[in-house]
Amino acid sequence: MKVDGIKPDIVCYTMALKGVIVEGDFGKADEVFDESLGLGLVLDVYTYNVYIYGLYEQNSAEARIKMIGSMEE
Repeated sequence: MKVDGIKPDIVCYTMALKGVIVEGDFGKADEVFDESLGLGLVLDVYTYNVYIYGLYEQNSAEARIKMIGSMEE
């Protein structure tokens, strides 16, 4: 997601995440989420809400429970 040497912040990643979820591309949503974590960005409540909503839309109860558990750590 890096363009012209400019590293996006968490707001950019959250908007990208929301966009791919709205399009129904949940595989890409996982990639965007994992990439933001891999860069060491500190995720906020809004980002987690967007991602958990995507898991809800994907009808993945197991993944939602796992995500909520990882947030508690």
